[in-house]
Amino acid sequence: IIIFPAISFLSLLINNKLGFHSNPVLGIALFHTLFNVLGVMLFAPFISTQTRLLERFFSEKPTILTRYISNTSAEVPEAAMAALCKEIIHQLQYSFQYIMNRYHLRPDQFEKSRKKTVVHPVSKMTVSYADITRLHAEIFAFYARMQAHEINEAEAVKLEPLIRSSRSIMNATRNFYEMLPEIDDISRDDNAFMQDSHQAFKARLKMLWPFIAGINGEEKDSESLAADLDRLFHQVEEADKQFIRSCSRAVSRQIIREEDITRLLMINRSFTQSCRMLVLSMQSLISRPV
Repeated sequence: IIIFPAISFLSLLINNKLGFHSNPVLGIALFHTLFNVLGVMLFAPFISTQTRLLERFFSEKPTILTRYISNTSAEVPEAAMAALCKEIIHQLQYSFQYIMNRYHLRPDQFEKSRKKTVVHPVSKMTVSYADITRLHAEIFAFYARMQAHEINEAEAVKLEPLIRSSRSIMNATRNFYEMLPEIDDISRDDNAFMQDSHQAFKARLKMLWPFIAGINGEEKDSESLAADLDRLFHQVEEADKQFIRSCSRAVSRQIIREEDITRLLMINRSFTQSCRMLVLSMQSLISRPV
């Protein structure tokens, strides 16, 4: 409505003053150009105001990823240490839930609790890789705030294994994330051994989940859990050895192509290393100095 008089003025200017009545195609093109320029000049001063207004009415609430450290002061070492440990356990479960979803694995189809019913910490949440990295960053920021308050040597001894566990969890998650396209490609291969290898990788993820879901940082029987995690670590190592042996047999029997063996072994190496990092992280979380 405001610029309607200007439209009539532009039409008259183009037809009468600029002499485009004999060339209507060029006149229409010039009209649209001038109309767009006029529109930009008219609304440009109000863009910032309109942006603030839209953000006010359609603001997106930030997702709170942390559960413990967000409500804990980094200035109280004992409380901060307990909150940090629980937050890293949350990171472990949150990250592995993401990996399970990416690999199309449903925990309720196969999991067996160690000694009690497992509570799924994030089973009803939509998890993204960006969330995983942001959670890790928030944990590290809290760790940095703790250090800024000049913690003593004994507290530093307790703190370092925790932050190493957080880094290992993030590294393992990134490895699983980056390996997924290769592992999915293996599943689409017509070769039966390649398809079996794909299932073997997924089975190794299933093996980890009951321990990851069951840990809460307040285990009363930590010695029993430590023994279970030792056995789990040996299972990870044995799965690695079995896979290498199966690849060796497949090559000797010419079941798979030679160009595929390097790909499988490289995936297996990264997969095994990631599983190790997760188990070692759990061991650090339950055996931190007191």
